[in-house]
Amino acid sequence: MLQAIRNRAQGWIAWIIIILISIPFALFGIQEYLGISSNPVVAAVNGVEIKEDDVQQRLRDFRDNMRLTLGDTYRSEFFEDAVLRPRILDAMIDESVLQQAVEAWNIRISDDQLRAYIQTIPAFQREGRFDKGLYQNALRNRGMSSQGFESAIRIEMALNQLRRGIQDSHFITDAALAEHIRLDEQKRRIDYVHIPVSDFYATSEVTDEAAKAFYQTHQANYRIPEKVKVDYVRLDMAALSALIDLDEATLKAYFDDHRDEFFIAEERKLRHILLATTPGNESTQQQKAMDLLEQLRSGIGFSALAEAHSDDPGSSANGGDLGWVSQGMMVSEFEQAAFALQAGAYSDPVKTEYGYHIIQVDQIRYGDNAGFADLRDEITARYRKQQAEDLYYTYFERMADLAYESPDSLIPAAELVGDSIKQSDWLSRGGQWDGVLSDPKIMNAVFSEEVLQGDNSDLIEIAPIDAVVVRIAEYEPAAVKPFVEVRQEVVAEVAAKLAREKVVETGERLLQKLSDGANLADLAAAESNWEFHAARQITRQQNDMPLEMVNASFLTATPEAGATAYTGAASATGDYFLIAVRAVDDGDVTQLDGDARGARRQSLQNVYSDIEFTQLRQALREQAEVEIY
Repeated sequence: MLQAIRNRAQGWIAWIIIILISIPFALFGIQEYLGISSNPVVAAVNGVEIKEDDVQQRLRDFRDNMRLTLGDTYRSEFFEDAVLRPRILDAMIDESVLQQAVEAWNIRISDDQLRAYIQTIPAFQREGRFDKGLYQNALRNRGMSSQGFESAIRIEMALNQLRRGIQDSHFITDAALAEHIRLDEQKRRIDYVHIPVSDFYATSEVTDEAAKAFYQTHQANYRIPEKVKVDYVRLDMAALSALIDLDEATLKAYFDDHRDEFFIAEERKLRHILLATTPGNESTQQQKAMDLLEQLRSGIGFSALAEAHSDDPGSSANGGDLGWVSQGMMVSEFEQAAFALQAGAYSDPVKTEYGYHIIQVDQIRYGDNAGFADLRDEITARYRKQQAEDLYYTYFERMADLAYESPDSLIPAAELVGDSIKQSDWLSRGGQWDGVLSDPKIMNAVFSEEVLQGDNSDLIEIAPIDAVVVRIAEYEPAAVKPFVEVRQEVVAEVAAKLAREKVVETGERLLQKLSDGANLADLAAAESNWEFHAARQITRQQNDMPLEMVNASFLTATPEAGATAYTGAASATGDYFLIAVRAVDDGDVTQLDGDARGARRQSLQNVYSDIEFTQLRQALREQAEVEIY
């Protein structure tokens, strides 16, 4: 193509090309003079700029990761720019502060360290080894250059080195460990009353005006997610196989060239006569086996003797037929004798844990004698796989180019592999996608800015020798369900909200009565006959109680001897708990053995070292000159 342009770019054609190329450069110059930029600086840290494109890329990456992590529970309205952008920018400022500290403290990552780390990343490995082609394709699908990716990894490794240096320098004293165990292993004896929120739930109390007002301020709860129908073309083994010419001569030549790679384990078609043994009859059964062997030698058929005398109910009716057997299927004594015989021969009596066997070999197949006909299916599959692998990267490049060069159509990509364009049913953002489209990378691509605007996606590799290019066939934007459609749901939510407020009001009122001297058990019975639970000892790790209840119990000040401390807690389900703390027993570090004490010391050290690193980051940021535009 470039040569054709060069040959024809003469005279007036050349001038047209020059003018067309000059226009964007001229406009770019005007834009610079006017101070307009398509990629403005949004913040600066000690003069180091953070630009809009960088923030937008972080936003996209974060949303993509959340879609992958949350799956069906992902809600786009929770990740809108207004909420997410300030946090992302704040994190980027912290990162810039730390990067500058890394440079100032001369923390460096060598090329060998970088190379070794990248080669261990599973996404770039095929069959346990680093694959350069896979690495390059993965970066291309993400729109990254190898230099950009390696620079980002180098920065990440240097930051991790800084973090480890801070964390590994922290230590825990014996006194600090003892105090931690005292509090962490502490037990508290409580009484409590459970006040169910359901006692306060009544939809009849919700007026139409209240329901409409709640609906207006909580419309995000009633959104229908955006939906798409997706067109796609797939480049996989099936598509590539259709491009591979198969004929008998080619397969035989391939078999001849790769003979050492093919092997089918030897199989033998066996019959046997089993004379089962029990304690006390072994000699009798052995003699019977010898008698049957003499009958075989006299010319009586094996099948007839097996039907008449074999104690194996699974094979005797079929003349002792065991079918095709390969090594590893039978007990060792039986197998050793069976695989030592020639076809048509039978064995002397063979003793196993089941009794005495006489074994006959009907046929032998495969093993070293396996030929082209025996192995044809495996040869065909192996040849197809090899050819498909050889074709894959060539067709991957060609399909990727076609998807890019014809962004408004998948027809060229489909014609390349001789396949039709497939179309999905309606799929919602964050919903369950099945089949080839179930890979999270597909959903991320479909809802990317470029594809939503009507372009093809990049060619997305979802597995070795499997890639897909997609585009949107139909699109329905997110919408809010009308009030009349969700009225019952809104009323239920308002009733639940009112019930939660009432149960908390009731709990706080009763707490005041307890502070004034009321008895917890009597109060529960007098109010609504709520159940009273007495003398329960709990720990901080109690998992059969609501977390809010456990936390409230341990946040309450230790009562004096003989006294009681009262508190209350609303759980995540809306229920309320009135709690009386009666006694406190502290943990004792001397009760832990050496291994347990060491593990707790290491765990505590990790917590405090993380805190120390956070404090370092905060201090560096306070010292930095940060401007947000």
